[in-house]
Amino acid sequence: MLTEVLELLRKHRRLSLRELADYFKMEPAALEPILDILLRKERIRTVSAECCSTGGSCKGCSCSSRESMLVYEAVDNESRRLSGQCALSRISSQLR
Repeated sequence: MLTEVLELLRKHRRLSLRELADYFKMEPAALEPILDILLRKERIRTVSAECCSTGGSCKGCSCSSRESMLVYEAVDNESRRLSGQCALSRISSQLR
């Protein structure tokens, strides 16, 4: 299941929790532990959801639900490598 979620995110770039749940025919709450694993492994990340129709104000629009506002995207290898380098730089600067 981890692989399927990751492949789907790579294919579609960004998907909301609702879109992922609909695709896999699962409740969003059942999918969240899988997404949490991928987040911890830095295979995916959350991104800011842009409101779909009201110019930045989500009052009354279809994306005002939590499941629609939680948006995920796959993290490519280069981003993970750079993230790891930043973490190593922070650690080494703290040791000095």
